[in-house]
Amino acid sequence: MPTRSANRYSQSPFWTTMIRSLAVSLLLLSVSAGMDENVEAPSKVRIGVGAVPRNYQSDEAEWLRVFKKADELGADVVQLPADFWNEVEPQPGKFLWSKKTDWYQVLRKHNFGFRVSQDLAGPFFHEEIKAPKDITFKSFTDDVFLKRYKGLVDAYLDNFGDVTDYLLIHAEG
Repeated sequence: MPTRSANRYSQSPFWTTMIRSLAVSLLLLSVSAGMDENVEAPSKVRIGVGAVPRNYQSDEAEWLRVFKKADELGADVVQLPADFWNEVEPQPGKFLWSKKTDWYQVLRKHNFGFRVSQDLAGPFFHEEIKAPKDITFKSFTDDVFLKRYKGLVDAYLDNFGDVTDYLLIHAEG
């Protein structure tokens, strides 16, 4: 019996993971749509992929490699790795984001057919505190907390709103 040769997709962990994720997403979409007869099936399934550079290395060459793979897959949205609040706001109101950020530069230089989704961690991520040191988290309804967190979201959108499809705000504990 002749053996079937492996193609590039079956040999790549990236593609294997993406294809499995897509299959699970489509399955869940079809199951959830079938649960309620009033739910209309989407006219087009949107494909989203997670973009994680090797070793979280952030340079233009690595982002270009990752974005080209997502574009080859036909992604509509690319989920960027989490930005932690305490890392992007080292001083109150001073953010490290700018239009010079590597991933943003790559998107502006190349004409990819997708937008991005940014993962913003809230005041904590799992058991680790990710809020700036000067913020004492009391609750999500605390006015001081909300004002500062809104500043974080506004700063992101001021810089990257033109390429962003949605923000995913984590509130994990």
